[in-house]
Amino acid sequence: MEYGNIAQWVGLLISTLTLIWAVASFRGKAAEGRVASLEKAIADKASVGRMGALEDRVDKVEDRTTQMEGELRHLPSREQTHGMELAMRDMAKEIGVLTERLKPIQHTTERLQEWMREDAKEKRQGAS
Repeated sequence: MEYGNIAQWVGLLISTLTLIWAVASFRGKAAEGRVASLEKAIADKASVGRMGALEDRVDKVEDRTTQMEGELRHLPSREQTHGMELAMRDMAKEIGVLTERLKPIQHTTERLQEWMREDAKEKRQGAS
């Protein structure tokens, strides 16, 4: 190989390496700028005032949760609710039986009331 030919290849190699270094360094600076902006955003969001406000909100949520747990403690459990459903169904059956048993009494009462009205009419007509 000739010296001029080698010099051309070395020049090409140097310019290629320079181009690669320039691109890498530009990307590194751009990435560094993005990292710096992210660090600033995180620092802003994690400021002392913001942390205090978040702690207050967490405290309020904890208080509400504790209050709700206290209210839920008074409610019946799943088993108790099921037991009440069964008892109400049994009571409905018993009420149905009682209703059927009261029908003859109702009919008797209606007949007695009708008889009393007729008797009162006869007495009024007999007195007139």
